[in-house]
Amino acid sequence: MYCKIYFDGESKPARRGGSPNINRTCIVVIKEDDYKVIDTFAGRGDSYDAEWEALILGAKYAVENGFTTVDFFGDHKGIVDFLNAPPVFTGNEKTHAYFRLFCSYAEKLEYTITHVTRRVNLAGMYFDCGEKSQAFTNCLLWQEGIDSH
Repeated sequence: MYCKIYFDGESKPARRGGSPNINRTCIVVIKEDDYKVIDTFAGRGDSYDAEWEALILGAKYAVENGFTTVDFFGDHKGIVDFLNAPPVFTGNEKTHAYFRLFCSYAEKLEYTITHVTRRVNLAGMYFDCGEKSQAFTNCLLWQEGIDSH
């Protein structure tokens, strides 16, 4: 079974100046002529953590819902480039831990991962505008041919 997953993460300051930031992740799953949005708070950290957490959420969702082939789309060029090249770890344990967790799901999938700009990342568009916004529904129709009305 095949799907596309757009992923994005964001990190916002905690209320009352709390630290570290609160992370939010979003995936938009496209299957044939339908879509599903999963928007969740994913813990604390920075935007790098949130991006990885969104990608891992997408891989976990795909495996748990019986998908075997997935095209991932994200706007964090560093993560996309890292996964499209032979991994080289330069002492960054956080990246290594996220990579291992992603691989624990991805090893069950045939997948590609592609960098897209924020403007066409449906998950980022959801963060910026909301699911019912005209911008999100236009992007969904224009990119995927899905009419959300």
